[in-house]
Amino acid sequence: MENAPLPEDEAQSLDALRLNQALAAQRAVDEKLRQTLAELEQQYRVAEHARSETRAIIDATSEAIILISPGGYILSVDKQFTEYFALRPEDVAGRRFDELHEFERIFADPAAFKALVTATARDEKSQFTEIITQFWPRARELELYSNPVQSAGGEHLGRLYVFRDVTHERAVDRMKSEFVSLVSHELRTPLTSIKGYVDLLLEGDAGALNGEQAEYLGIVKNNADRLVNLINDLLDVSRIESGNIQLQRTSLDIAQSIREVASSLKPQIEEKGQQLELNIPEALPAVSGDAGRVTQILTNLLSNAYKYTPAGGTITITASAQKSMVRVDVRDTGIGLSPQEQAQLFTRFFRARNQTTQEVGGTGLGLSITRSLVEMHGGEIIVSSAPGQGSTFSFTLPIVPGTLERKTLPLPSLVGRRILVVDDEPDIANLIRRYLKRAGYKVHIAHNAADALKLARTEHPDLITLDIMLPDTDGLTLLEWLKNDHTTAEIPVLLLSIVDEGEPGKFLGAVDYLRKPISESTLLEHVNVILAEDRAHLILVADDDADIRRLIAGNLRRAGYQVTEASNGSEAVALAQSEHPGLTLIDIRMPGMDGIAALRILRADPATRG
Repeated sequence: MENAPLPEDEAQSLDALRLNQALAAQRAVDEKLRQTLAELEQQYRVAEHARSETRAIIDATSEAIILISPGGYILSVDKQFTEYFALRPEDVAGRRFDELHEFERIFADPAAFKALVTATARDEKSQFTEIITQFWPRARELELYSNPVQSAGGEHLGRLYVFRDVTHERAVDRMKSEFVSLVSHELRTPLTSIKGYVDLLLEGDAGALNGEQAEYLGIVKNNADRLVNLINDLLDVSRIESGNIQLQRTSLDIAQSIREVASSLKPQIEEKGQQLELNIPEALPAVSGDAGRVTQILTNLLSNAYKYTPAGGTITITASAQKSMVRVDVRDTGIGLSPQEQAQLFTRFFRARNQTTQEVGGTGLGLSITRSLVEMHGGEIIVSSAPGQGSTFSFTLPIVPGTLERKTLPLPSLVGRRILVVDDEPDIANLIRRYLKRAGYKVHIAHNAADALKLARTEHPDLITLDIMLPDTDGLTLLEWLKNDHTTAEIPVLLLSIVDEGEPGKFLGAVDYLRKPISESTLLEHVNVILAEDRAHLILVADDDADIRRLIAGNLRRAGYQVTEASNGSEAVALAQSEHPGLTLIDIRMPGMDGIAALRILRADPATRG
């Protein structure tokens, strides 16, 4: 049965009721929407205020900041960034970093800077610091620090790159280094004379000494040695800070280095009633290291063990190969160190506060320098210690294949060889002459560059020792003159100086370098090795590029070698078979017969195989 329709007036009332209900619901929705919009507006105002505050704080910093996404897009820059590099925010934000060509004119090495940022943009973990040079719109030295940025939920947002202007700081560092060098020069010159002549007196060169005289001179010697060590430490710290220490890496017989250092300090150790034990395996592999700096590391650690171990104690040096490294342990039965002292041990000027350290002289620089030198070699240094139970200092150096070979000749074959000593300080020149004459050498002296060049041309000495500081020109300029003069080019030159000029000196043709003050034994050791070498060996240089061939051959000739040249592989083989050079340098890619084919022929022929 169908429902009967409602009367018209009732139907209208129902429609009105429904309309009112719908309007009420709509009003409720509108009110809710207004409340939501008001809340969002309030949250926006708060967020905008926080963002403005954050932006104001960031813009108030003195660092230039840029945020780059993992995909390489520039997300944000601060005010300092635009001012540092004369850029507008709208020209930077949102662009891909690798498309920002403005950097080409800003940085000294824009390619390296772009490569650094591109390589690290996706890195979610590491931090790094680099020094870069800005050219435009003004010259600056900038420290670039970079750190990954993550959201609260752990999402990788990109990397922050922060530029800090360190121009003034680095200028001050350079001034400090120059000041240290200047002061060190002024101190080293008189100390070289004091130390050298005191050594001669103690050795009886001026006649026998009575007990009191020997005691007083011994006190002078000990304090001169302390001053020399202090100056050396200050110079090393300055060079490490400025990055001016360059390692001369060779394949180094670490076992032999340990034995030599132990032998040099053994008299002091035995005089104190201590025992020195070496546990070094015969087949210890060679390491990649700078011989002088490795000796410095070993000397610092062994000297520390000697100083802080009481009479009757034991010092043990052990060495072992561990995968790709050689580990050296210097163990003592000394006073030991607390955990708090160990935490500060490698900081500069730190010295443990106890009765023993107060009685022993020192600057607190030795271990800081030692750690820096070990780390420069790619190794690490650690300490294990406890109060009253002694200490063990351990360091590692990277292993390389091969062994250290050192060519020497019997000293009698060197007696009578002529040496020209060039030094502007008469006392030091006479001291070096005494050292050399006692070893049987004939010596000439020049106090300036002009006289040195004249004597080198007329006397043709077998070796020249050359001071860097001369009154009429610097020693490196004189070295260049000597190597460019065909009458003196083949004379080996040993540089002696208070400043570290080893690298440029060797580039100009010096065969070796020693830093003043120089002991008699060190000087004679280096002189003997230089004069024992046959520097007249013929070297064959094979390269089809004439400019490169002339460059290599010229450098070798300035270093005192005889050189013959070939422009292709066939010429190289023919010259090697006829002239038997001691060394052959062959370019791989050459017309006709290439370097590989020439090498195969030379290796197959018994006459040229070596």
